[in-house]
Amino acid sequence: MRSEHTIIAISIVLGLLSWVADAVVDYALFYEKPFWDLLIADLPASEIYMRLLVCALFVAFGLLASRLVARHRLAEEALRESEATYRAFLEAIPDMIFRVTREGTYVDYKPGKDLRPFVPVSEFLGRKVSEVLPAEVAPAIMGKVQQALETGQTQTIEYDLLEEDGPRGYQARLVATGKDEVIVIVDDITERKHMEAALRAAESNYRSIFENAMEGIFRTSEDGRMQMCNPALARMHGYESPEEMMESVKDTTLQIWADPEKRTEYKRRLADSGFALGFEGQGRRKDGSVIWGLVNARAVRDSSGKLLYYEGSVQDITERKQAEAALRFTQFAVDHTSDAAFWIKPDGSFFYVNDAACQAL
Repeated sequence: MRSEHTIIAISIVLGLLSWVADAVVDYALFYEKPFWDLLIADLPASEIYMRLLVCALFVAFGLLASRLVARHRLAEEALRESEATYRAFLEAIPDMIFRVTREGTYVDYKPGKDLRPFVPVSEFLGRKVSEVLPAEVAPAIMGKVQQALETGQTQTIEYDLLEEDGPRGYQARLVATGKDEVIVIVDDITERKHMEAALRAAESNYRSIFENAMEGIFRTSEDGRMQMCNPALARMHGYESPEEMMESVKDTTLQIWADPEKRTEYKRRLADSGFALGFEGQGRRKDGSVIWGLVNARAVRDSSGKLLYYEGSVQDITERKQAEAALRFTQFAVDHTSDAAFWIKPDGSFFYVNDAACQAL
């Protein structure tokens, strides 16, 4: 602010000096008049007008110059603030940052938090990517450099480097900052890749169990829509594949449960305790035949308690139910036959005696 005031003051002084200088020149040329008259006392209107115009021009120039100086000062302050903000952003980024030219030369570097470059700084600044990184990585990086410069869009690449402590994974994001330079932001993603590999292995194991389980595994919505099933459940209900079953079954209450009232009881148990364990019920196959199933299921809810779906397993107990029925029939037939029937234990005591045997004995 002081510099702008100084410029205005100087412009006013220069305007006044121009007035005095003009009077001095007039006095030197027309010295028959006193200097005071030539300065101010006895001037024609045209001379006063010209001198005032010159003074005004000096003042206007001073005002204009002060405005330009003020704008320049504000621009410098804004630039300093912008640079400080930019530097703060850079310092806040935990990743390594490199400046790389179109030809692949490293021209600048910002260290990352807990990250170190592949080689010491003194060994890569001023050198090319192809001279620093392995041959299997450098061409891919340079390809992304060219793409970033040609398209103006951020490019991303993941790569591995063999370091002293073993292989490590990195992700680089490349952003063009000019027609011949990019910024490369590099993050160490080794831990993330390990977690992804472990997750893939866990998913593979779960998928293997899901696909190869002898029991049927399912997930259904509260209103009876089939959301997921495994091959065993599809086979149990007479379908060729899980895809066919999920495509065909629109409502498990009507198409899977032989007795819809049983599903109502099943849902009540899930609502009361969150589980339905050892629940026996009859199911319907694709061809309309009926099977028996032993269901173990649970209700899955979100953090607010809202029901998301039911999931569980089903064991086909049709043969067991048939055997139990046959046993009960046999028991009834033996109990009511007119012939005496009894079983004796090795110690000679009776294990079973039917009505006819009781009467005969």
